[in-house]
Amino acid sequence: MSVRLPFALRCASVAALLTAPLVLAPAAGAAPKAGSALPGDIVVTAPGGDYVSVLTKGDPAAHRELPGARPVVRDLDGDGRKDLAVQRDNEDGGGVAVYWGTGSGYAAKPTLVSGATLDSGLTAGDFDGDGHVDLIAAGPEGPGDVRLTVAYGPLTRAGAPARTAKLNTKETFAPDEIVSGDFNGDGRSDVVTEHSFEEAGHPSQLWTGSAKGLGTTSRELAIAGAMAAGDVDGDGVDDLVIRAVPDGLVEELDFDHGTVQVLYGSETGPGKPVSTITQNTKGVPGVNEDGDAFGASLAVGDVDGDGCADVAVGVPGEALRRGGKNLDDAGSVVLLKGSWKGLTGEGATAVTQDSKGVPGVSEAGDEFGSAVSLRDIAANGRTSLVVGAPGEDTDSKDSGAVWVLPKGATSGAWAVNPGDLGRTGNEEARFGAGFGR
Repeated sequence: MSVRLPFALRCASVAALLTAPLVLAPAAGAAPKAGSALPGDIVVTAPGGDYVSVLTKGDPAAHRELPGARPVVRDLDGDGRKDLAVQRDNEDGGGVAVYWGTGSGYAAKPTLVSGATLDSGLTAGDFDGDGHVDLIAAGPEGPGDVRLTVAYGPLTRAGAPARTAKLNTKETFAPDEIVSGDFNGDGRSDVVTEHSFEEAGHPSQLWTGSAKGLGTTSRELAIAGAMAAGDVDGDGVDDLVIRAVPDGLVEELDFDHGTVQVLYGSETGPGKPVSTITQNTKGVPGVNEDGDAFGASLAVGDVDGDGCADVAVGVPGEALRRGGKNLDDAGSVVLLKGSWKGLTGEGATAVTQDSKGVPGVSEAGDEFGSAVSLRDIAANGRTSLVVGAPGEDTDSKDSGAVWVLPKGATSGAWAVNPGDLGRTGNEEARFGAGFGR
């Protein structure tokens, strides 16, 4: 049964409920311990699957660096502690390694997930609605169609899933992206996979959750160049936010101004795109320019606490101007406000490194906004905006950096780069190319 909220309880009305005296944050002065598996952890990735860094606000010296990519932070064994799963490089044998949460951090050595081929696109959800976290990823590419593998939870401490299943995508290559969300309001996670082949985008595929798990057949959705999920209109059902692909050609994405669309959830799942937003939309800062790549990265989360999720839109190709010179690919992030009307340009804001309160200055090639995340960094129930700029030059060229903006505001913003973490040899490290999920 759908849990779509009555109109009167959506967004602003929900915000009133959120102000009730329910204590979600730690007691005053009880900061999350460095390295702990708490909401305050930020997991940052570098391209190529070289490593992930686990950071805790205010204590970068206590960070931990682990080999792998595509990090997922969830309670995978049902013990109440969040665990960290990462995809291993093929040179290390591939598959997924789990660092179990200990209450004071993560275990020193990982456990490999057994009995399931989880090679790319690692994503988590509760696909059968049993209260346990499940994992999904694409299997290895090879002759024939690529299959998705589902490892249903809970995992044992030996890494064995409760059961596994395989889904046939009927695609030659692994999905470009996999996201999960409850798109029909039945209390179970569904999955959308994003596909392309060479220069052409292919329709995304919706896999619906059920009491038995994900269905073995999919339904086609719009072609997408990036995806994120969340409830932007506050009706209790997740919506799918995508970057539209111009003329269906993914090779044009780097040269396109960028368009963001919303496929709203319903009892039958996401439909056709309804809301369409560009930088020419009323209220949205900036203007459409070729190469802006508006929507190259997307994240969904409720920044202002009104019960409607907001959308962070990365614009890494945004050219800024200073002193009569163009700063090509300096980058920006636009925060679009969710509302009971859905996603619009009303109240939208933009941030760059030149914004007051944001550390650093915008420079050509920074690509600020290449990665975005909306999450509870301070572990206080408030969503913060996290931004990656892999082209940032700190101690060396393209070493990269990450910014955290509490509640999406520039006041109190802070930044970290690989040098802050004691890492050397950072040329072209491109730290901040992605974040955990």
